[in-house]
Amino acid sequence: LPNLSSLTVHFDHNLDEINIFDLIFQLPILKYCKISFSENVRSSILPTSTNTFSSIEHLIIIKICDLNTLAAILLCVPRLRYLSIDCIQQPFNRRITDYSLVLKKLTSVSLTIRQTQFDDLESFIRKNLCQVQTLYISTTAYSHSSDAKRWEKLILSDMPYLRTFKLHISGSIVTVHTDRDQFFRLQGLSSPFWFQRPCFFTQTYKFTSSERYHVLVYSILTDKSSLEKNTCEQKTILDSVDHVIIEDPELTSDCSKYFPNANQLSLSLLCRARSKLFAIDNLQYIIPLKQITKLNISNEDLDLDNLVNMLFVMPNIDTLTYSSLTRVRDEDVSLEGSERFQLVSKQNKIKRFTIKCVYRLKAIKILINLCPLLEHITIGTFGLSFRPTVAFLMSKSRESDCRLSSLCFVRVHNVWFEKIKCMIGSEKKPDEYSIEHVDSNCYLWL
Repeated sequence: LPNLSSLTVHFDHNLDEINIFDLIFQLPILKYCKISFSENVRSSILPTSTNTFSSIEHLIIIKICDLNTLAAILLCVPRLRYLSIDCIQQPFNRRITDYSLVLKKLTSVSLTIRQTQFDDLESFIRKNLCQVQTLYISTTAYSHSSDAKRWEKLILSDMPYLRTFKLHISGSIVTVHTDRDQFFRLQGLSSPFWFQRPCFFTQTYKFTSSERYHVLVYSILTDKSSLEKNTCEQKTILDSVDHVIIEDPELTSDCSKYFPNANQLSLSLLCRARSKLFAIDNLQYIIPLKQITKLNISNEDLDLDNLVNMLFVMPNIDTLTYSSLTRVRDEDVSLEGSERFQLVSKQNKIKRFTIKCVYRLKAIKILINLCPLLEHITIGTFGLSFRPTVAFLMSKSRESDCRLSSLCFVRVHNVWFEKIKCMIGSEKKPDEYSIEHVDSNCYLWL
């Protein structure tokens, strides 16, 4: 397989005593490798020679893997950029082999820790991960690996390039009367190290009949001056990604990754109105804005003013999708007269538009004026806005400069289909449209 660049493979419990990693590491241009096992990773399948060097840059291992095993694997992947291990545990005899190799290109690591002494984990990080910029650790609340004071010391002394540190701690609290503040103090989180940096702390609780589960998530950035100094100095180029999903706009301030071939952008519920600055100032550093052709917005709080600003810097979008569009401010109505709105209206190439859930007629009217090249609209039959919206679109389609040629109404049952046919029949002559009901969707061609 000389041309294989991406590999995802699972090995079951009947795996023969064959050196799996030797075979994989011989693939000459392999960049992405995801390996899962039905049983723990055994030493018998490890590389037989540390002189074998793989081209792998992105490595994921799904199953329990001890520190010695992991260290032996790392010796063979000098180009590694991203590492994720499903579960790290102590070697059976608790003897740590003295492997040491600094992977200069390894910038992002995700580890789930189980049954591992912090001394050994600390030594492993110092020898192998001191250059990492992003570190995600998942562990249990009562393991040695959840000692926040020791993490603080390790980060300050041996991880000078670390910009993002995420520590996920989970554990059970059997008694309902446990003092939450005391739980924090037990983990050593009262140190100024944690509270003088941009951080967030979240807690979630789950209840069963007999136990109370406590899950903590900490996300910590190193000090701001260090972050600003290093921002964008080194980028990880991810050229195999065509769809970028942004869950938290704050993360775009760390522009260490660049997606040169991305053509689709999705903004999640967390991307609120502040995304005006976020879109203009940060997006350009992680994606080629003029290359984006599809934009998906999952938050109705991202108002039309923000949409205009995003379309201004992403002029080649042809498909726009909103989850809901009910937020219309007085400023949005007057927005149509602005120079920015008129410029975006003239330059944007949007031909297809979808609203998955609820919407308002006022918002639809603004979007129609913003997107004069619009050919297709997909909407639902939700709420009181449906009938007036259909009437408006039928009226608009009669204008000579309107390019709207088709509509799709989603989740339409038989009764509603008959109602829609009556609505269209009252607005159009029979030879002016065609309508079909297919798989609970109603399609209308004008």
